[in-house]
Order: sequence, then structure tokens, then C-alpha cells
Amino acid sequence: MPGPVHYLSAARPVSGFWDGLPSRLGCAAIWLVQTGILSAIYLRVNAVTAGHSVATPLLPLESRIPLVAAAFPVYVSLYFELTLPIFLLSTWRAFVRMQTACLLACLVACLIYVLFPMSYPRPQLAAHGVAQGWLVAYWEVDGAACTFPSLHVTLAWLLAFSLGARSRRSRMACWLNALSISVSTLLLKQHYLVDVAGGIVLAVASWRAAPGLIAWCERRWTWPAARSVGHDGASCRN
Repeated sequence: MPGPVHYLSAARPVSGFWDGLPSRLGCAAIWLVQTGILSAIYLRVNAVTAGHSVATPLLPLESRIPLVAAAFPVYVSLYFELTLPIFLLSTWRAFVRMQTACLLACLVACLIYVLFPMSYPRPQLAAHGVAQGWLVAYWEVDGAACTFPSLHVTLAWLLAFSLGARSRRSRMACWLNALSISVSTLLLKQHYLVDVAGGIVLAVASWRAAPGLIAWCERRWTWPAARSVGHDGASCRN
């Protein structure tokens, strides 16, 4: 007669699932829900903290950085690029790591915005030209609060870490793209230099912490389920 099947064996197929090809519709649904919730949280925090700045960390030479409205297309391109993991990542593990890192980064950033709100003293700008008009319209939606760390920079670098893992060539392209987006936040007077540095640090920390959180969730929800199946006799035969 066959011996009892080990209770933990029922959870092993999960690894195969994580490394399998993801459903693009499933990825899109997860992305839309998460993005919608996090965007609502961010906009609410931005509105609540407006006018409650505790510091203005403008470095001496930083004031010499010119306002370049032409950098707006580079800045706003991130919103479109954030959809790329839905189509380009080849495994569920890679997609879930990206989304988990984004979730961690956004929640940590919003907590910092609430506890230590800072705003950027934006200059007066008239809507002359297409790019300048877009920037003025954008400023009306996205207030001058929520500066440190720059979540725009964080998401740009998380995207670079995620998509850049596919090959050396893609890594170089993604890193250059993240660098250009980071510079655009300075040219558009969206963030301080310290915000950019903080955004990169938050991206690295979130990217490294994501696998541990995913592994904890697997242990927390997968292994107990496997044990319960075994105790019910569904996975154990005498």
C-alpha cells in the first residue's frame, strides 16, 4: 500500500504557477484595481497635506535649474509605461513582484507624506505653448504637496528594475529611461533633488523587500491550506 503523501507536497505546484506565463487579462485586472486604489489614496493625501509643509529642502544651487516645460512629455510618459509589465513580463512571479513593490512603495510614501508633508514652491506659469499648457493643467490636478520621496521617481526605477531584468540591452534602455524621468521631475519643478534621491532609495528598498513579502504570503496562506487538505484525507491515502 502506498505511504502517506507529505502534507506539504500539495503546495509545491504553486511554484510552477508563479513561473508560468501570466494571463494578460488577469494582469490587466490586477493592475487596474491596484492603480485605481493607490491613485485615490495619493490624491486624497495630496489634498489633505496641501499647505501644511514642514520644510523646503531647496539646495543652494538647485534654484539655478531652469524650468523646462518641454520635459513634460518625458515626465508624463511614465503613466503609459507603467502598463508595460502587463504585456512584457513573462511570469506571474515577475508581475507580482513588480506590483508588490509598487504597493509597498506607494503606501510607505503616502505615510511619509502624511507624517512629514513638504511642498514645492512652484513658480507662476502662464499657459503659453502646448507643453506649457499641459504642465499648467497638470499642476491644477496634482498639487504642490507630496514631494519627499518622489513617487514618480520611485515608480520609474521600479519599472526599470522589473523590465530591465529581461536582458542586458533592456536593462540599459530602462535605466536610461528612468534617469530621464528623474531629471524631468527637476526640470518641471515637481521635486527637489533630495526627493529624487529619496525616490531611488525607496525603489531599491521596495524592490528588495517584495520577494520576502511574497514568500511570507505563500507560507501564510498556501502551506496551512495544504495541511488542512491533508488532515481532511484528500491528500493522504493509506
